[in-house]
Amino acid sequence: MGVREAPNQSLEETLVNYLRAKRLLLVLDNCEHLIDACAVLADKLLSASAELKLLATSREALGITGEAAWRVPSFAWPDVEHLPPLEQLAQYAAIQLFVQRAAAVMPQWRLNGNAPSVVRVCARLDGIPLAIELAAARLKVLSVEQIATRLDDRFRLLTSGNRTSLPRQQTLRAMIDWSYDLLSDAERVVLQRLSVFAGGWTLEAAEFVCEGDGIEAIQILDFLSRLVDKSLVIAEECGGAARYRMLETIKQYAHEKLTASSEAQRIRDRHLDHFLKFAEHADPKMLSREQFEWMIRLDNEYENLRTALHYAIKNNVVSAINLANALLFFWFRRGHLKEGREWVDKLISRADEWRNTAMGARLLYATAFLVTVQHDYASARLWLEEALRIARMFGEKRVTAMALAFLSQAGRAQQDYRAAHSFAEEALDTFRELQDDWGVGFALYHLGNSAFAEHDYSRANDLYSQSLNIYRQLGDQYMIGVVLLSQGEVAWHEGDYRTAGAIFEESTTIRNLFNKSAAALSLSNLAWVVLHEGNYQRAKALFRESLDLSKERGDKYLMILCIAGLACLLGATGKPAQAAHLIGAMESLREGMGLAKRLGESAEQMEIDHYVIAVRAQIDETTFAIAWTEGRALTLEQAIEYALHFA
Repeated sequence: MGVREAPNQSLEETLVNYLRAKRLLLVLDNCEHLIDACAVLADKLLSASAELKLLATSREALGITGEAAWRVPSFAWPDVEHLPPLEQLAQYAAIQLFVQRAAAVMPQWRLNGNAPSVVRVCARLDGIPLAIELAAARLKVLSVEQIATRLDDRFRLLTSGNRTSLPRQQTLRAMIDWSYDLLSDAERVVLQRLSVFAGGWTLEAAEFVCEGDGIEAIQILDFLSRLVDKSLVIAEECGGAARYRMLETIKQYAHEKLTASSEAQRIRDRHLDHFLKFAEHADPKMLSREQFEWMIRLDNEYENLRTALHYAIKNNVVSAINLANALLFFWFRRGHLKEGREWVDKLISRADEWRNTAMGARLLYATAFLVTVQHDYASARLWLEEALRIARMFGEKRVTAMALAFLSQAGRAQQDYRAAHSFAEEALDTFRELQDDWGVGFALYHLGNSAFAEHDYSRANDLYSQSLNIYRQLGDQYMIGVVLLSQGEVAWHEGDYRTAGAIFEESTTIRNLFNKSAAALSLSNLAWVVLHEGNYQRAKALFRESLDLSKERGDKYLMILCIAGLACLLGATGKPAQAAHLIGAMESLREGMGLAKRLGESAEQMEIDHYVIAVRAQIDETTFAIAWTEGRALTLEQAIEYALHFA
C-alpha cells in the first residue's frame, strides 16, 4: 500500500490516518491465526474511515460491529445414489475440480464409467477443494476406484501436495492440524469427544456424552458455538431444533485423536448409555399416538444407534440385548428386518453365557420376533418356545405375553388351531394382569385370527373390532392398519369384494406412512381383489409393487404369493403355458418352505384354485404337465425373474 512509518506514531496509527479519507476495499486474508489482533485492527480502521470496506477471510468470524459473515460452502457434488447423466456431472464444482486436477497429472484420464467412484470420492471428502486436489493427484499410482476404497485412511492417502504451496496446504492432515492447533485445550477435548457421534447429534446428547473431567454439561452449548464459529462443527435446523454434525474428514481426524487418548472407552460408554436410554424411552412411544414424532427422532439417530449397538455387542452384552429389544418395533415398522436379524444373530453368537438368564429370554425373544414377522414359522416356533420357557423361569412377564401372542401366530400359520387359540387366550390373560392395554389389543387381534382360521367370521370380526377400538384409543396407526387388513380379509372370504377392496386401500394408505414395505401385504391383497374384478393392468402393477417390497423385506412367503398372483394374471390374460410354469414354481417353493398348510383354505388359495381350473381348460393336460414340471425346478430368484418377464 506504500504506507511508511511516521515519527512518533505507531504503524497502526499511520495506517488509520492514511486510510481515513480513502474510498477503497481492503482485503485481510487468513485472519484466524491472529484473530484477536485482526479484529481490533479492523474495528479501528472501519471506525476511522466511513468510505472503507473490509473483506476478511478466516476460519471464524471477527465478531465486530457491522460484520456480515458469509460461510464459504464446500464444493457441490451430485447424489451418489441418483447420478445425473454423464454430461451433467461437470456442472458440479467438486466433479469439475477433480476432472481438472486429474487431467493435470494424467492428460489421458477421462470421466466415463468411473463416474460413480469419482462422485463417491468427492462426497466422502465433503467437497473440500484441497482434499479433492490431493485425491486427484493420487491417480498417478491408483485408479479412482482404489482411491474411493482407501478413504477410510485418508490422512495417509492424501499427502502429495504442490511443493510450492504453503505447508498447511500440502497434506490433508496439515490442513486440519492448522485449525486444530488454533483451538484451546478444552475445545480440542470437546471436539474429540464429539467425534464419537455418527450422523449428527443434539445438544442434549452432547451435554450427556461430553461432560466430565473438568467440562460441565452447562458449558457444552458454549463450546459448540465456538466450534461452529471456527467451522469445525456444522449447526442445522432439524424439526424445530438445532442439530449438529461434522464433515466426515473433520470427524475422522478428531476420532483419531479420541482413540489415541486415555478417555476413548469412557466416552464410548457414555455414548452407549445415552442412546440405550433414548431407545428405551422411544420404544413405548412407537406404540402410541406420538409414534410418528418418535419414528422421525429414531430415524435421525439411527446411525448413532447402530454405532452404540456395534460397540455394545463387543463390550457390553447386557446393554446390547436391551438396545436390540428396544429397537424391535422400530426395525419392524420401518422395514429394517434384515438388518435387525443380522444384529441379533451377531448377539446370539456372542451371548452363550446369557442364554439361560432373564437377559437370555429377552435375546431369544428378539430373535423370535424378527423370525416371526419374516414368516419363517417353523424356526420361529422353536425360538419362541425356548424364549417362553426361560421367560417363565425368571418372571419376565411381558416377554412371556409377547411370546405367547407370536406362538399363536405361528400355530395358526401351521394350522395348529387349538394351540393358536390357547396361546392367544393365555397371552390375553397375561397382558390383562400387566394392565397393558396395547398388549390386550394385540392378544384380541390374535384371537380374532384364530377364529378367522376356523371360519368363525362373525366372532373374528367382533374380536377385530374390540382390538381396533383399543388401538384407536391409543392412537397406534400401525396396528389400526394391521387390524383393518384382517377385517378386509373377512370381507374377502365372504365374497364382499367391494368392502374388502375399500378396507385394503385404507390399510395400504396407513401402513405406507411407516414404510412402503409394511404395505406389501395390503398391496398383495388389494391386487387379488382387483384381479377378481377384471382390472388386469392395475392388478399387475400392484402385484409387482408388492413383490418388490417383499423382496426388500426378505418376506419369502409374500414373494411366493405375488408369484402366484402373477401366474393367475397370466392365466386370465391368455398365457396359460407360462401360467402353468409359474404355478408349478409356486407350489414347489411353498412346499420347500413348509407353507402349503399356511395357505390352506385362505382367500388367496381360493383365487388360485379358480385360476388353475381356468388355465387347465385353456391347454391340453400334457402341455400343462410339462410346463408345471419345468416350473417346479425353478429357484425363488428364477421364478421371480420369470414372472416379471412374462407378466
